Amino acid sequence: MAAFDEVDRLKKENEELKQWEWRTKLLERKVAHLRSLLNAVEEPALVYATGRVIADARGPFVRSALINLAAGTACVSAMP
Repeated sequence: MAAFDEVDRLKKENEELKQWEWRTKLLERKVAHLRSLLNAVEEPALVYATGRVIADARGPFVRSALINLAAGTACVSAMP
């Protein structure tokens, strides 16, 4: 008896997943259409690095910060 209930549950879940798949494809088509209307260009993926920032709110270095990142991280300062 439990096996039949499990089969029924899985069939229902499968139908729900098919509906989500249909919605996803519809939204992907809409996004593609809107991008074509805007002549949108795909942006390259951004690469992030995380690290610690140490700053002192007083003294001669008020507007400076020390950023600690791994040695292999390609971090470029946007400040001059």
